[in-house]
Amino acid sequence: MLNPNPVTRTQYKDKLVEAVRGKDNYIYGRSSSDGGKTWSNWQYTNGGINSDVQMVVANNALVQAVRGTDNVLYVRQSADGVNWNGWTPITGAISDDFSIDAIDNKVVFSVQGSDKKLYSRTLIPNVSWTNWEVSPLTTINPIEQKLVDGKVVQSYKGVDDRTYVRYSTDGLKWNKWETLESAIAKAEINQQYLGELQQNSDQN
Repeated sequence: MLNPNPVTRTQYKDKLVEAVRGKDNYIYGRSSSDGGKTWSNWQYTNGGINSDVQMVVANNALVQAVRGTDNVLYVRQSADGVNWNGWTPITGAISDDFSIDAIDNKVVFSVQGSDKKLYSRTLIPNVSWTNWEVSPLTTINPIEQKLVDGKVVQSYKGVDDRTYVRYSTDGLKWNKWETLESAIAKAEINQQYLGELQQNSDQN
């Protein structure tokens, strides 16, 4: 039934919850209430996807996100890890994969749009969404988002061949986009991580 796509596992309340993209491009999920000793049967969700399943916990909700076969990003939430609300499309077509990270009871989403710009918005589960924010420059490689030392850090390489970085500690307030060189000089973000970005930028 399942192919060797990555299985996403998350501890949610009293359950371990797993989700995976099957070989038929359906989403399969199961849960365990005894720490993984025994599991419920795999259950599938109709509707094709063309990405792995990403899943995080924020504001007492379990949040899943996938990219559909129409290249639109879809999101759904659960209050118990078993029953889910309906899928909600939150983007137009995206040109590459996406990232989600939980911080301060919020979920930060970033995608590369069909116009090759970085788009980002934040979900407060069961409450509201922020508006989309858009990078000032077009990107020339896949965007990156990572949770580093309590900060959500976003980065991309612009058409001017320079790498730009910004971060947030709560998913709502962001510092301004700045060059990677400026971010390294300010030392507000983990220097080892910025060094890795610099190395990747030099290689691409």
